[in-house]
Amino acid sequence: MNLFVYGTLMDPEIMRKVSGQKHTSKVATLDGFMRKKIKDEVFPAMIPQQGSRVAGLVYFNVPTESQRRLDQFEGAIYQKEEVLIFDDKNQPLRAQTYVLSEKYLNLLSEQDWDFDEFKLNNKHLFQKKYVDHI
Repeated sequence: MNLFVYGTLMDPEIMRKVSGQKHTSKVATLDGFMRKKIKDEVFPAMIPQQGSRVAGLVYFNVPTESQRRLDQFEGAIYQKEEVLIFDDKNQPLRAQTYVLSEKYLNLLSEQDWDFDEFKLNNKHLFQKKYVDHI
């Protein structure tokens, strides 16, 4: 299974720790979705939004055990969906991704989420709270 990620899992160190192994990745985009911060958190969620686009990474051939670990890490607020993404050469690929479940839409803030800002200011906080205990 290919996995499209758009938040904290774009960081190879976090992805390796959470999934249990290193994965091959490539830059990718997903049309028809938007990414926002979760209220009072440093990580994002994604929801459908016509005319929007989300930049992220696609990890290729993620094995079953890594998928199980990732599903557990992402938790109940996300549901996994199959989507059509485009790689850095604009080639279409099928992938799974985590989308905010409709019943948790109230957790979504109005703030955009930025990966560079996360790495610079919040990665260490995120790792301490969510990753270091894995």
